[in-house]
Amino acid sequence: MLGLIEAASQFDPSRNVEFRTFSYQRIRGAILDELRRTCPLSQQMLQKIAHLRKVKSEFQGHATVEQLADAADMSTEEVSRCIQAARLTQPKCFSDSVRVRGHIGDSDRKTRLEREEQQSVLADGIEQLPDKMRIAIGLHYNDGLKLKEIGQILGLSESRVSRILDAARKKLQDYVQTRGY
Repeated sequence: MLGLIEAASQFDPSRNVEFRTFSYQRIRGAILDELRRTCPLSQQMLQKIAHLRKVKSEFQGHATVEQLADAADMSTEEVSRCIQAARLTQPKCFSDSVRVRGHIGDSDRKTRLEREEQQSVLADGIEQLPDKMRIAIGLHYNDGLKLKEIGQILGLSESRVSRILDAARKKLQDYVQTRGY
């Protein structure tokens, strides 16, 4: 909202630029400024996390902390701190809402430790989804929004949101199964 207000107050129609084009950069900048301002992590830690994600993307399947540390030229302690810190950047723990809503097959026979491990694997899978899928999953399962509401937020039709959610569930199912759940 602040970016839109700033854009509206500084817009000069005599420059022959559409307001939409002009305001996009202001709104985007305001969003990024707010995200940086409220982020609990330092810029240095965010850079380490970005580097670690890039290194992790080069691995096929699961990588151990030691493998990541070697590939990223970091210590295992640094990698562990980065992994823990990266979870702080998530708006809400995805695994809690998924477990509560029962979409990963919880049963009373499972121990608490097994459930926590399963939730961790699912949360890791969600982190690896493309942005639109991750956002749609979060809005649907964390915030309880309906397809129409998600579509309005993302600028998509209900049917497209439905297909995105189905594809995300399939990817998560495959990811969880490859991890032995």
